[in-house]
Amino acid sequence: MTLRQFYILFFFLLVFSNDSYELKYFKYVINDDLIHHIEESAPDEIFLQHQDSLNAYFGNLEITLLQKHKENHDNIQTPEDFQQFFRNAITLRSSMHQKLQRRAEYFKVEKGVTELPDASWFNEVAVGMEVKLVNKLNYRVIFDYNDFMEKARNTEGKADDEYMILMMDSFDPETNFPAWLKMTPDGKVCSVLGSGVHTELLLQMNKALAEGDIFYQEVNKVKKQIINDIVFSTAYYKDYKKALSEMERIKNEVELDENDTELILTRLNNFKQPNFKKDVTFSLERSQPVAQVR
Repeated sequence: MTLRQFYILFFFLLVFSNDSYELKYFKYVINDDLIHHIEESAPDEIFLQHQDSLNAYFGNLEITLLQKHKENHDNIQTPEDFQQFFRNAITLRSSMHQKLQRRAEYFKVEKGVTELPDASWFNEVAVGMEVKLVNKLNYRVIFDYNDFMEKARNTEGKADDEYMILMMDSFDPETNFPAWLKMTPDGKVCSVLGSGVHTELLLQMNKALAEGDIFYQEVNKVKKQIINDIVFSTAYYKDYKKALSEMERIKNEVELDENDTELILTRLNNFKQPNFKKDVTFSLERSQPVAQVR
C-alpha cells in the first residue's frame, strides 16, 4: 500500500464507517513499516511553524537541506556521525549566510530599511546555528558550539569532544574571528604571538589527534593557519621578546611533524637576525586600542 492509498483508505473509513468492521480492517492493513514511513514523512512541527519565514528567505532546496540538517543532528550516535554532520554543517552555514545576506540586500536596496527584520526564527530550524544582526543591516550565521559540544559528549570516545574544544578555543563564538589574530581600529590584522594562544592551540590539536585521527583533516586545516601566522606574519600585538619567547616554547613543548618543525626553526632563526625588526611591527597593543571585530 502506498502512502497515497493509505490516505484514501483513511478518508473512506472516516466518512463511511458505521461499525467497527472497517476499523478492524483498517488496523489489519496497517503495519509497523507503514506507520514508520508515515511518521518519517510527516513535516517537522518547527518547520511548519516557521513556514512563511522560510519561504520568504529560502528556496525549496535550502529548506530541504535545513530539514536534513536537523534530522542528522537528532540522529548523531557515533563520532563518525558527528564528523559527517559537522562537515556538512560548515558547508550549510556558508550557504545560509549567503542567502540571508542576499535577503538583507533586498531589504536595504528595494525596501530602504534602516534595520533588518528579526530573523531569530532561523535559530529554531537551523539547530546548532544562530543568526546575528550586525550593525542592524547585515546578517551573520555563527555556530552554537555549546550545542555541538553536547552532541559530541554523548558519543563514544573523546575524539569529537577534543575537536570541539579546539574549535571553541580557536574561533570567537560571536564573530568567528581566529583567536590567534587581532584587528586594530584602522583595519590592520596582527598576530597575537607572544600571548600563549598559539602554543595552547597547537597542544590542543595534538590532544585531539591523540584520541584518534578521525578529525585529522579538520585539525590540520586549523593547524596550517596557525603555522602560517607564525611563519609569515609581519605585525604583532605583543612585543618582540614575548613573541620570541613563545616561539621558543613552541619549539620545546609542541610535537610537530618534520616540515612544520623546519618552518618554526627557520622563523626562529630569522627572528634573531639583526635586521629582522626593520620589516616587522611589534607591540601594537601599546600603540592603539584593539577594535571589536564586527
